[in-house]
Amino acid sequence: MTVVYKLLSEKQLIDRIISGNQKAFEILFRKYHPIVYSYYRNRLNSTDEISDLCQEVFIRIWKSKERIDPEKPFKTYLFTIARNILIDFFRKKQIETIELENHTETPTKPTIDSSDLREKIAQLIQGVSPAQQITYFLHRLDGFSYKEISESLGISEKTVGQRLAAVNKYLSNSLK
Repeated sequence: MTVVYKLLSEKQLIDRIISGNQKAFEILFRKYHPIVYSYYRNRLNSTDEISDLCQEVFIRIWKSKERIDPEKPFKTYLFTIARNILIDFFRKKQIETIELENHTETPTKPTIDSSDLREKIAQLIQGVSPAQQITYFLHRLDGFSYKEISESLGISEKTVGQRLAAVNKYLSNSLK
């Protein structure tokens, strides 16, 4: 039975997942789990945190399977969820850090560091389209080339460049 599922196109798998087919979801999980794991491995050091976030991605996909648009590239949907989970994770970590700092008795001097800038960019990036966000994260955080992004998202390299230019312009204007 699994062999039959492996022969299905991604759209056919998605259609079956939307219908609640767990076997189709398992095939999709096996295909994309290594990609999501790699995405998180490039950003986090703890294998426990990486595994937890990966699991959360696929739990969210299953729970919101009815919202998947089988006509759109699944990778875009997948990376949007993965990115949002990562942003939530960093926000939670930042809140925990702030709470710990508030309990210290020695006053701390406010400084701007790269984590503050990353958080500011993570907030600002919400102002651009989801397609631009995914393109930006794949290029800036994952180090994907224009060609790799175009192949992953099914768009031209020119479109990748235009999206990145638009995001960079938006961020530059917002950070002034």
